[in-house]
Amino acid sequence: MTGMQVPEQFRGGTEIEELMTMLRKKIMWHQDGTMDKEDAESVIRVLRRLVVAIDRNLGIPDPQVGKYD
Repeated sequence: MTGMQVPEQFRGGTEIEELMTMLRKKIMWHQDGTMDKEDAESVIRVLRRLVVAIDRNLGIPDPQVGKYD
């Protein structure tokens, strides 16, 4: 997480930059491996929001998270 960078096109206070910051903080907070179920679910929610925000920014008109096996 410490080496993850926000691409230039998503910097400057964008939703994507904010979500990346939230994700980094949530994961770094639990660096010692003591993440419980609620914390893990919170990280997953941020990841889903991040994916949709990136898709929307790249021009996908109606991005959705969906379900994956």
